[in-house]
Amino acid sequence: MKLLNWMKKSLMVMGFVAVGAGASVAQAAPADDVIFSMSNQILKDLRTNQGLKSGNKAAVASYVDANIMPKVNFRRWVSSAVGPSWNKANSQQQEELMQVMRRYFVSTYSGKLVKNTVNAIDVYPAKGSEVKTIVKHNTGDTDTVIYYMEDQGGWRVYDVAVNGVKVSTTYRGQFKNVVAKGGVPALISDLKAKTN
Repeated sequence: MKLLNWMKKSLMVMGFVAVGAGASVAQAAPADDVIFSMSNQILKDLRTNQGLKSGNKAAVASYVDANIMPKVNFRRWVSSAVGPSWNKANSQQQEELMQVMRRYFVSTYSGKLVKNTVNAIDVYPAKGSEVKTIVKHNTGDTDTVIYYMEDQGGWRVYDVAVNGVKVSTTYRGQFKNVVAKGGVPALISDLKAKTN
């Protein structure tokens, strides 16, 4: 049960990256400024975008396409989640896995938006390329979320930790048995079955 709750929180936080990535931020801004802008956009969109509020998969997918890819190093995140088998896959398999992972994420995350309880996000000064936030829920619960970022002509998120556990690490644990048996092709097939 604890793992399930953690996964729900992880998906919500990764979704924060997705739906908040549309904020317009100057490339020279510090990492915490980027996260602050993203967080403000997240709260606004979760309250006003009817497609996101309803958890409509098409609306979420469209929003992710328009906003997540420019602000998240999705390739790095997926490769970290897959582990060493990523480097054994050819470029076509890697591209297909990223597409399937995106659909898997949207499919899983869209339903969580309906139950969203976030009412505030506090952003702390960056420590190098890491930005700590406290996500406050209307239930009184809080989550400590750390964004791991890289600056390559503009800040991009490449991983997120929720209450001390990286999302990529959790996914790697979730995928490891499938990957161990058949590598990236097996993972692609498994995720396709879960999203079709």
